[in-house]
Amino acid sequence: MSKGSSCLEVRNVSLVRQNTALFKEINLTIKCGSFYVLLGANGAGKTTLLRLLAGLYSPTTGEIYLDGYKCLITSENAGKYGIVYCDQETGIFTQLSALDNFFIGAQSRQHFFYNRKSLRLQLKEFLDEIGFSIDLNKMAGELELSERYQLSIAKALFSRPQYLLIDEFETGLSAEENEKVFSALKYAASQGCAVVLASHVPTGVIKSADYMIMIEDNTVRTISMFRDWSLADIGKKLSSRVYTNIPRLPIYRGRQLLEVKNFSVGKLENVEFSLAQGEIIGLYNNRRSEIRKIFEMIAGLRIAGDGDIRFYPDRQHIKIGYLPEQDTVFDHMALPQNVTISNLDAVKKLPFIIDLKQEQIIYNDYAHRLGIRSKTKAPSKLSKGNRQKIMLARCLHSKCNLYLMDNPTNSLDSSSKIEFYNILAELSHRKAGILIASSNINELFYLCDRLLIVKDETDLRSFNTADTTLETLMYSI
Repeated sequence: MSKGSSCLEVRNVSLVRQNTALFKEINLTIKCGSFYVLLGANGAGKTTLLRLLAGLYSPTTGEIYLDGYKCLITSENAGKYGIVYCDQETGIFTQLSALDNFFIGAQSRQHFFYNRKSLRLQLKEFLDEIGFSIDLNKMAGELELSERYQLSIAKALFSRPQYLLIDEFETGLSAEENEKVFSALKYAASQGCAVVLASHVPTGVIKSADYMIMIEDNTVRTISMFRDWSLADIGKKLSSRVYTNIPRLPIYRGRQLLEVKNFSVGKLENVEFSLAQGEIIGLYNNRRSEIRKIFEMIAGLRIAGDGDIRFYPDRQHIKIGYLPEQDTVFDHMALPQNVTISNLDAVKKLPFIIDLKQEQIIYNDYAHRLGIRSKTKAPSKLSKGNRQKIMLARCLHSKCNLYLMDNPTNSLDSSSKIEFYNILAELSHRKAGILIASSNINELFYLCDRLLIVKDETDLRSFNTADTTLETLMYSI
């Protein structure tokens, strides 16, 4: 990363995919040495824009210029232009150590021989430089989710890019971890790198970014970041009509399904809430570790500690569908088997014989309803978004009446999110109770009937979305 006047320009670019206009004649200039935060409502096109800049999507019309010269950026030549894209999938090889992960990719092309001792010394100096602490001996698959995100970002920075494009890494990180990453990105920008960070969680971004890139109604505009902007100011700019398209049928609350009283998990104390039929309740917490533990206790996967969890009329009448952030798709089973495994009675031909034809019919129905679009039949080769849909299909097939969803839209594209919102509206209309944990406050506000917001990791506050505004919620984060 060297300081200079390099810039990446998008000139009059339109992008059409699957007969849908995603961008219309947008213009954008990314200057090296600046930190940009890319903001927009869920589904506005943040990921799409980053993929366009990274060469994963080609413009339908318009041109892209690098340092004044027109160029065609592709996924194959992006590295040559100094462009690195760091997405939500993290790009980490879980079967390798953290040290070996740094060697994979650009480093392996630059160095024919792999000198582990030399690389370790370089990495120690580099990690000290950006303020990260990563156990290089640990297998990447054994790292916590937040550690894998940091490893992914450190790996991207280690390649010394001119343009670093990052897609919403904040999910699962604490405020302290966020601050550490923001500092590293700000340092990279000071060294001449252009950093573009897509985000829906503006906390901490205000004091880090030089510019905001706002996406709304297929248009893109750049705004200088003012240091005295408040979260409410950002919240107003994030209030996009995209969210008003989230389908919500009239709420008809039925009988109570769940009650949590006087619960304490870690630093979070006196957690109390109830859930009725037809309700969608959002739980916002940027770190979410305590929320995840509560979900596991409700689902019976973890022994409950202090407090009381009650089901109505009793546990026997409650069927829980739990969608954890880390998917539970079984790679050794066929896709239809993954869907029907939790309700085999529906596909039994005889007491010990499965009706494979009926199983396939059931899978095809859910694949159509949920938009599971994949040419592969191997679960291990499915995208993360499609794996998430397989888990949801499994819960729907089990006819659950209480759903626990941990960051369910994190890996879904814009069209898949709309499909998911429609499914939630249908479940709510059919009197299912739904709890959603997420760090996307914008999405939760428009999707949920009530919000529970964790403040300072210790205090839980409740808000009725019909009686508050997004700007008010921003003050409470």
